[in-house]
Order: sequence, then C-alpha cells, then structure tokens
Amino acid sequence: MPPPPRRPVTEWEAVALAALASCVFVPATPQKRFAREMRDATEITEKQAEWLRVLVHRYRRQIPRVCQCPTCSAGVGVAPRHSGNP
Repeated sequence: MPPPPRRPVTEWEAVALAALASCVFVPATPQKRFAREMRDATEITEKQAEWLRVLVHRYRRQIPRVCQCPTCSAGVGVAPRHSGNP
C-alpha cells in the first residue's frame, strides 16, 4: 500500500500547528503526540489536516485568535477572510 499523498502546509495550518503546540493536554494522549510531532511540519496529509481542524476546534479556548484584524474578525478554527495583511 503506497503512503498517503502529502501536500505543503498552508499558512493557516502552520499558525494553527504552532498555536496547538502551546496547549495543555492530558498526559499520554494522541492529541498531545500529534501536536508535538507536527509542530514543525512542512508537509501534511488530508487526514492530518482534518485532525488538525478537529483539535483546533476542541482546544479553541486555549489558543489565541489567529487573526486579530478588524476587517475579518476571523478567530480560531476560521481562516482569515482576507488574502493579505490588513
């Protein structure tokens, strides 16, 4: 069976991975292991990307808002609505 296809990490995913690494997890859980192993990832599979979205939603109260600009008001788990800097 071939390995699953990998793609480059998007900007939002990189920010989410870094933010998730600062969360407090229950010891010896898959969530903690995923956050630790993926902290500096440059490539990601679709399953990992989906798991990342689930974990960002689950730990959203421990993660600071991803985008603070007044134009999009995008928070954790929501990609910014603008393409560039505010």
